[in-house]
Formats: sequence, structure tokens, C-alpha cells
Amino acid sequence: MFELGEKEQEYHKEVGEYALQKGVDVVLSVGKNARFISDGFKGAGGSAESRHYDTKEQLAEDLPGFLSGNDRILVKGSRGMAMEKIVELLQE
Repeated sequence: MFELGEKEQEYHKEVGEYALQKGVDVVLSVGKNARFISDGFKGAGGSAESRHYDTKEQLAEDLPGFLSGNDRILVKGSRGMAMEKIVELLQE
């Protein structure tokens, strides 16, 4: 979603709102624009948890103590974010 232009913040926020509507329990976002996903998720109400990280490294540091074996995880990111590093961490 790096290439969305002037509406990128609005579209990111809509992703967070949609996630909450669909019953997502937790949103962990990484990067400048992804902050708006977390903002949309929080702003849509409910008691779901949302955390934002400025870097993948910060997220990677927090993940081991945060996840349990039964969690289902969706990793979404533009190719420019190189989120495969997080996927590799999750597979370990």
C-alpha cells in the first residue's frame, strides 16, 4: 500500500476498521503508514488489542513472549517492508 498516494492514510485506517469488524483479536503493525491500521483498529471500538512498532526489529523482539502455539497469524506487508524476515522468525 506504499503506492496509494494521497489517500494512503485513509485506506490504512479502513484496513484496521475492517479487521475489527471481521473479529480479528490483535493487530500488530510495523512502519510509518501501518500506524494508521492500528489507529483504525483502535478507533473502531471494542476491547481488541493493537500495538504499533516503528521497525520490524522491535516487533521481532516482542513476538516470542506474545504468541501462543494456537495463534493464527496473517503477515501482510508491501514488498518494500521485507516482512519475510518476520515470517522466518515465526517459523523458527
